[in-house]
Amino acid sequence: MKLRTLFTFPLLILMLSACNSNSDSNRSGDSEPPPAGDQPSTLTLSQADGYSENLDKILQTPNTNLAKLVQRVRGRIGALRSGSISIIGTNSETGLAFYASANHVYGLSSWPGFDETHISNFIDQGVYITSHRVMEDGDINIWDNFAANFPLYHPTISDDAQNTSILPADDFYLGLLDSQSIPFTNLARYPEDINSQTPIALYDPDKLLSSGNTWSEAPAGKKVLALGYPQDSVSHPYGLVSVGSILSHQAAEQAIAELKAQGDEEGDIPYQQDVEFIANLPAEAGMSGGGIFNEQGQLIGVMVRSTQTASASYTRAVRISYIHSVFKQYLASRSADEKAHLAKFVDKSFL
Repeated sequence: MKLRTLFTFPLLILMLSACNSNSDSNRSGDSEPPPAGDQPSTLTLSQADGYSENLDKILQTPNTNLAKLVQRVRGRIGALRSGSISIIGTNSETGLAFYASANHVYGLSSWPGFDETHISNFIDQGVYITSHRVMEDGDINIWDNFAANFPLYHPTISDDAQNTSILPADDFYLGLLDSQSIPFTNLARYPEDINSQTPIALYDPDKLLSSGNTWSEAPAGKKVLALGYPQDSVSHPYGLVSVGSILSHQAAEQAIAELKAQGDEEGDIPYQQDVEFIANLPAEAGMSGGGIFNEQGQLIGVMVRSTQTASASYTRAVRISYIHSVFKQYLASRSADEKAHLAKFVDKSFL
């Protein structure tokens, strides 16, 4: 079966890939998760790998571990354009929502250039239209309001990259949500500037977003939960949840080899273990940029590409630990003034 993109094309595609060995050695590095305080409780998932269900239906049985975990994390997933975003944390000087998503969700042509950079002036950089988030009251209908959304940083992007072909090592960016929101409208509306004076209020019943435990590594064999907003809002009006396990490096490489033998274009993209992981769970177009969480509710990856065969589903995700490593290297190269600017907005676990 052909690649399924979690983006805006008839072919469902969560864009994932690998960069060459030089970029891997220069950019992946060693990355440590944030300092551990009180660890969030584990909510053991009993669903079989490959399970998938609408978010609203899962919440109809609130006493299950699956529903409890969904409640814990769903305030961290929003929608942008034809994809999703995953909030890393709000533990910064300004208290804004610091998020990660897929570069192909934002759209490569939306950036002024492909060189690694950050935004230093947010005036006229934000959007309302197509940007949605779960409000503080936890209403599962996120579509009645638009949320102010601002890009912050993107890594170096290959000159020949396109939204449908960008490699996973480059297929992420970091952004911000502030407290501004407006009712749904068909009129063009844009926030004039970012509101750095008012911390954002999010649906976070377990108060994880302001803690030091919002993200973690992605060890093989662990059960995980994926959440995003498919483009098919008729079938999935309030989001889609999938459950699976992280493949070992050997199993991931074997899966890629099998896909290549079947003529699936996903098999042409080498597996890059420091950049990504593969989980045996389904994802649909629009879930690119959505999050994969462990059983504690910690964010471990951002979905970028997915494919299905007659016997299995594979979803590829950029590791949050890799995103952290790349950003830390960039931050180290900045001037004191630039570091001070970024420190106002970036979750402390990424500094």
